[in-house]
Amino acid sequence: MASTFIKGIIGDGFLTEIILTAFMRQIGITPNDTYVLSETSGRCQELLEQYNVHAVQNPMIFVPPAQLIVLACEIEKSEELMKEIADKMARDVLIISVIPGLKLDVIEKYFKNNMVIRLIMNPWVVNGYGVSTYIVGSNRSEEAGNIARAILTSLGETIEVKSENELEIVGDLILSESVYSFLSVKALVNSGTKAGLSIDKSKEIVMKILSSNSDEVTESVVHRSYKQSNYMEKGRELLEKYKIIDNFKKSFEAPLEEKDIFKLRYRW
Repeated sequence: MASTFIKGIIGDGFLTEIILTAFMRQIGITPNDTYVLSETSGRCQELLEQYNVHAVQNPMIFVPPAQLIVLACEIEKSEELMKEIADKMARDVLIISVIPGLKLDVIEKYFKNNMVIRLIMNPWVVNGYGVSTYIVGSNRSEEAGNIARAILTSLGETIEVKSENELEIVGDLILSESVYSFLSVKALVNSGTKAGLSIDKSKEIVMKILSSNSDEVTESVVHRSYKQSNYMEKGRELLEKYKIIDNFKKSFEAPLEEKDIFKLRYRW
C-alpha cells in the first residue's frame, strides 16, 4: 500500500505529526507517496528529516495524484487553502478534516463531489490506540470508502457517530482537560510500575503528587470529565451509547514511546 497510496496533508503542526506517526506505524510512508504542505522551507526540512516525507510549500505539487487529502491546518487558513485546491481535485479523492471547529457544510462547499469525513482525533493515536470519532458527509463512494477504512484503522479505534452535534459533544469530552489529566495520571502510574513499583505503590505516589485522596485515580478523573462538560447529561448518554469510555480505556494499555510524548502537548 505504501508504494501506491498517495497522501497529501495540508498543515505542518502537531496534528500533522500525530497523523504521520500513526501512518508510519500502520501503513508506512515514503517521500514518493506522502506529501505535506508546509509554510516555510525550514519546516519542510524538519519534516523531511524526522518523517521522511516530501514536504513542500506549493499545494499544487501533490494535489493532482493524491488519493487522500487530510486537512490539518489552522482553521483561519482552511478556506483559502480549500479554495485553492478544490478545482484540481478528482471526484474519487477522499477528504478527511481533523481541523477542530471546521464544519462539514463549509468543507463540502469546496468539495461538492468528494467523500468528506470530519474526524475529531484523539492525540493518543500516536501509539495506535487512540479512540477518535467521525462523521461522513453527504457523499459516499465505494472507492473512497475503502481508503477511509484503511486510514481510520491506522488511527486506532474510530467510532462513527450519527450527527455533527453528537460529534461535537463527544469531542468535547474526549479532548477535555480532564481527559488529558486521565492520560497524564495513567502515564505516571505506568512509569512507576515500569520502574519496579507495585501498581498500588505507584498509584499511592501519583496520588500524593496530585494531592488526591482517590483510590481509583483514572475512574475519578473520567467521572470528573462528565461533571466539567457543558454537555454532561447528553455526553453521558453518548459515551454509553457508543461505548466510548470502554474503548477509551484501551488506549492506555500500550505505553507511549518517549519520542512521542511531546506530541501530546498540542491543545485543541
